[in-house]
Amino acid sequence: MFKPLQLSDSVTAISVQDPAIDWDRMVIDTKAADEKLRGLTDGEVRQQLMLGHGAESRDSLSTAIGKLLIKPGETLTRFTVGVIPSDEMVRISDDCAPMAGKARHTERAWRSFLASVRDIDGMGDKPTRGRTVQGVEYIDIDWLKKTFVRGLRDVAIEIGMYAWLWNQLTEDEVKN
Repeated sequence: MFKPLQLSDSVTAISVQDPAIDWDRMVIDTKAADEKLRGLTDGEVRQQLMLGHGAESRDSLSTAIGKLLIKPGETLTRFTVGVIPSDEMVRISDDCAPMAGKARHTERAWRSFLASVRDIDGMGDKPTRGRTVQGVEYIDIDWLKKTFVRGLRDVAIEIGMYAWLWNQLTEDEVKN
């Protein structure tokens, strides 16, 4: 997986919750192609497909998107996720450290989403540009909060966790 090294770096992310993805058709095709899966419920196969897509997209989003079946006439919503400035990463980590379990995970993902999203393509509302950090433009945090606080919060958490993980560099990755 490509890892960010400069503030201007970015990557595209999509949500497995995107209504344009035809999971029902993918389940039918997958069960038809794999005899071992035929004994599972459609929900179990769908969950396996979603988990597989998430793991695969962390390594190669273009490969993962290529395997998705999109409903006719629909398009995927693509999130451009950028590097979270290092001081913001530290603030997110420090502020979320006292929280426990799922609350820490969810809050860290939410704040990573707010700190990293640079563009959203394929969404009905046009995102408002709001802040520039060292010459790099990000979507306005207030617009993101207003747009994603209710029905789309799960999508924001999913994309935010992707952004958090993408922004992590191990010592070996920095050396290479």
